[in-house]
Amino acid sequence: MANYTMFRDVFNSPPWNDGWNDPVQLHEYICDITQRRGSLVFGFFIDGKLYGATIGCIVHWWSGTEYILDDFFLNKEAQGKGNGKLFMKGIEESLRRKNISAIYLQTEHGIPAYGLYRKTGFTELESCAVFLKVLE
Repeated sequence: MANYTMFRDVFNSPPWNDGWNDPVQLHEYICDITQRRGSLVFGFFIDGKLYGATIGCIVHWWSGTEYILDDFFLNKEAQGKGNGKLFMKGIEESLRRKNISAIYLQTEHGIPAYGLYRKTGFTELESCAVFLKVLE
């Protein structure tokens, strides 16, 4: 099974505090989002070392082709130094070359990623709602 240490370390830490403790469940999640049609993953490297990644997919929507960004993460060493903005700029340049017209993502209020997306030109869609129903 692949090593998802960076992903787990980032998302199990504040502010997310996820519970990615089951390696099989994490592996299945990563497979779900990377092995679908249109999957597109970007890595963020400094001096040849991987410091972060995005996982998403390309979808063909009525208004144009979009990149649905599922996960965006940088390890702790790379955070807070402008690397998120630099990484996002590189992603945007690559997507433009592929004639992708938009990036769509969901995030939570009150976490650093929310501020990053606002600072890099994302607009919050107030017309949208995200729903969750936990099945017991």
